[in-house]
Amino acid sequence: MTKMEMEGQLIFGNNAGNILKSLKEEKLPLVLWGAGDVAEAVKQYLEQNEIPIAMAWVDGLQEETYLGNLRVTDFEEVKKNFSEFNVILGHSNFDLGDALLQKEKQIHKMYYFVSIFYEQYETIPEQFVKEHLEEYYASYRLFADEESRHAMIAYLNTRMSNDIRYVKQCIRQEQNYFRNDIYQAGGKERYVDVGAFDGDSIRLFLQECNHSYDRIFAFEPEQKNFQRLKEYVKSASLERTELFPIGTWDKKTTLSFTGEEEKRSSISLKANGITIPVDTLDNILENETVTLLKINFMHGALETLAGAEKLLQKNQPRLAVVVGFDEWGLIRIPQYIKKTVPEYRLFLRYNRCMPACLTLYAQV
Repeated sequence: MTKMEMEGQLIFGNNAGNILKSLKEEKLPLVLWGAGDVAEAVKQYLEQNEIPIAMAWVDGLQEETYLGNLRVTDFEEVKKNFSEFNVILGHSNFDLGDALLQKEKQIHKMYYFVSIFYEQYETIPEQFVKEHLEEYYASYRLFADEESRHAMIAYLNTRMSNDIRYVKQCIRQEQNYFRNDIYQAGGKERYVDVGAFDGDSIRLFLQECNHSYDRIFAFEPEQKNFQRLKEYVKSASLERTELFPIGTWDKKTTLSFTGEEEKRSSISLKANGITIPVDTLDNILENETVTLLKINFMHGALETLAGAEKLLQKNQPRLAVVVGFDEWGLIRIPQYIKKTVPEYRLFLRYNRCMPACLTLYAQV
């Protein structure tokens, strides 16, 4: 496909509207649906913009639950309190939101944020995409199948417009970092988890490989998350597991960092008084064999890969790298991987209806 043909699939001028402006103009109560990490990010953003949340609910509520200082209830209690109300989704199952809007007459409007994690509230300017079209096309040509190219176009169209319907067409909810239509984690994996958080990805990894593996190397620089990671590994009696309370980068140094308890943390591009040690995977794992590498954090995926150049070239591990966090991810990361190991075949997949969750998979 030529650059002109790729450009023909991009939808310019489709502005789905300013959600904050619409919410501020609404007179009806706003109710938050959800109580997980997405709901927490939505609540924080609304509070920053002085938009009040009247109530919050989750399905299948079994015990007293709070989202910050907001008590979480069930949907029946919401309907008893308000004859008519608006809903904002605090999860990424937008199809459920559409279905509930059709079913429940008391719901006036259903709102959702396309990008909410890591304070990603803004769209990608159309002008940026136009100015960097040649670079996007260079990445577009690297992907191994049509589904990947479709996922890339959907990402750009959704991020330019805040219209989620493009990404909704690409979701494969049954897939994850370790089981997908590109590869399946096996029993002899030597797995590197960059952005290990509290062990959530390790739990999924163990599930997908039937708790059979060779070795796990996990990196998590946020202190409280790292403590939870340690506690999980101990409680699960995981053997052959090494934990590193540091970040990964393209050289050994210290960097600014943003991280809070119970939240995903990330290297920060702005100094904020918190610093962490970082090092390269080539230095840390110099004498190790790696078969599978997962990278999931906002700033630093490219630098982490650059700091693993020897590891990539020597081991050619299968890769799962989240590339949806900003407008540069789809330009720089695929091109770096392919330049470093030309034998890699590259794929893009979604398993959640959120642009930020777009994941690049690679295997030789």
